[in-house]
Amino acid sequence: MPQDPQDGFIELVQECIQNLSTEEEATDDQPVGVLYKFSVLADAAQQFDDPLGKLHATAACSNVLILLSRGFTTKHQHAAFTALKILETIVCSESNKFPEDRSAADALAAFFAHLVSNLRPSVQASPTDRSKIHNIMYSLDFLQRILKHCRTRMKRAHETCPFALLYPLAIALADKDKDGRVGWMSVLFMKRTLIPPETLSHYIALMHGIVKTNIIVSARSDGPDPTIVATMLSLIRYMKAHVPSLGTLLEDCSPYVRRKTLELLHTITTSNGDMVSIILLLDHLYRCLDHIHNPSFTEWWTRTITDDYTEFFLDPSHPIDRESLKICVNMLLEALSAGMRDFSGPEITVERKRFMFLLDRFSVGFADVLRNSNLRTYLFQLYGDNDAQLFGVLSIFIQLYIGVQQDEIMKRLFPTITYALHTLNPHALWIHFSLNTNNDPETLLDFLISGETGFLEYFVKYLRFILSRVEAFRNMCQRQGAMEVQLLLLSGLKDRVESLWKRGLFPYEPGVLVKRLDDVISALSG
Repeated sequence: MPQDPQDGFIELVQECIQNLSTEEEATDDQPVGVLYKFSVLADAAQQFDDPLGKLHATAACSNVLILLSRGFTTKHQHAAFTALKILETIVCSESNKFPEDRSAADALAAFFAHLVSNLRPSVQASPTDRSKIHNIMYSLDFLQRILKHCRTRMKRAHETCPFALLYPLAIALADKDKDGRVGWMSVLFMKRTLIPPETLSHYIALMHGIVKTNIIVSARSDGPDPTIVATMLSLIRYMKAHVPSLGTLLEDCSPYVRRKTLELLHTITTSNGDMVSIILLLDHLYRCLDHIHNPSFTEWWTRTITDDYTEFFLDPSHPIDRESLKICVNMLLEALSAGMRDFSGPEITVERKRFMFLLDRFSVGFADVLRNSNLRTYLFQLYGDNDAQLFGVLSIFIQLYIGVQQDEIMKRLFPTITYALHTLNPHALWIHFSLNTNNDPETLLDFLISGETGFLEYFVKYLRFILSRVEAFRNMCQRQGAMEVQLLLLSGLKDRVESLWKRGLFPYEPGVLVKRLDDVISALSG
């Protein structure tokens, strides 16, 4: 006659604990035998409405796992994996209804804590360490399913898993994880487990720990694994409402992670558009760029421009790569533009004071760069490899120049920033750009025809700017001896656009553009 499952659970709990606690050096056969008997009883219990029996089963299996974790090496890996699968079967059963008693969750939390605290690789790498690493890698997949199930079934379920313990585990593993696989599994584990807001600080600790090791994103000679990057970014997006938390990832991380984090910050602040986000952004950007304002700026700049896209191989002394610097400049310009727009009135708010304080930090901290006579050259060098980015920035400078001319407070309190904006005024930037194209109307025509550069939007805006300040543009051209060249350039461009238009070869209706060009040429010729 088969044994009633209810009669065997408590006895089996005692048997498991006694056998494995008195035989720490037990072979695989002994714990596997006990676990097999345990699994048969646990499976039979699923057929009965026996929540108490299931609770004991879960607690028993968790205690077995705790003891097994003390010797989680190649010798005990089979037993440990068997125990994990049994625990998963019991906990994740559709018929399992946990009572209010917390023992099952406590047992599971205890097992997890024991696993993390006892399974770190030793200081000296060894075959045993490698075995531990790979065992943990596969165990994480079991654990994420168990914890996810517990979270959906139990009250206060976030207490089931001590997420804070993942931080030291990630650091310890990454030190020995030369191919990044364990780091990737750790991140994937965090992604799959439904992380509640209450554990956000632990989540950030794990992210920061993995980033600081630089293992995940820099181990491969040909750059980071796309899957690892995608997983990591999906985790970062989990914190999209927490801009201060994202900012912590800008420090002490690899150039690639820094750039990806900056891109995400840019997206967040652009979509939010509120001054609180912009102020937080400025604070993080200052720390990110803090290495730049130093006496060796010229040497650093030369390396940044020549390194181009080799961000995976930048040495630690290189504070930021070219693409990250572009994102920083874009965000700074957009933040400055938003600040001048939102704080244009006489009212002094807390946000406005904070914004002014941060602007002062930039104005003082980067004074040498802002007053550098080669600032225009630096700007075109930075964006010279991407036309769309260049014309986007040139458009922002038109808006900034108009704003600063109307903002007396800005001119009075931040003379260094005002000086830089004067150096980068739209007329000077246009003439510099014209020289870079050899004042060739054919080149401008190519930009106008292309739908990917954004030149049309910038050019129409700039022509309107010229018409509002004809005398300033004429004076700028005369100082640089460029009046005749500019007239020939604009006239040649207008003639080519009209010629294509009449033959039906221009890709869009250029009537407004031609009219604007004609007005500018007439104003300059008068």
